[in-house]
Amino acid sequence: MSKSGKLKNQLKSAQRRRRRRPVPSGSAIQAVASIDPMLQSGVDVAGIISDAILITAEKRGNLRDSAVLGSLKALKGIAKANSEAAQDVLDNIQLKLDEQAIPPRERIAAANEMLKLADSSIDPKVPDQLIRFLSLLDV
Repeated sequence: MSKSGKLKNQLKSAQRRRRRRPVPSGSAIQAVASIDPMLQSGVDVAGIISDAILITAEKRGNLRDSAVLGSLKALKGIAKANSEAAQDVLDNIQLKLDEQAIPPRERIAAANEMLKLADSSIDPKVPDQLIRFLSLLDV
């Protein structure tokens, strides 16, 4: 119980600090906040990632969703690509994104979107459901 009480106190103090911070104002800040990072370059970054995943799936033959998820998390920067398959997918994604000169911020935003898509469409009983779903979207 002491951990939860301590955690609650830390959260409350963080909220107080946030309330005390001056709120930035200005049209430039509002303009930047209203821009969708996926559309800043005018390129469908999630589409590039999806294509790279499907190309890797064709090359490898037996690619599972876990490798795709691992590569997306590595692209986002929250994990490392632990398996060889995940590293292959990540390398292919980065190669395609480098060819299009996609900035890191847009890469991370697209990886977030892809992970949200994966969370809503993956069934643990079907190991390649996400890849099948992406191939249907690609048609």
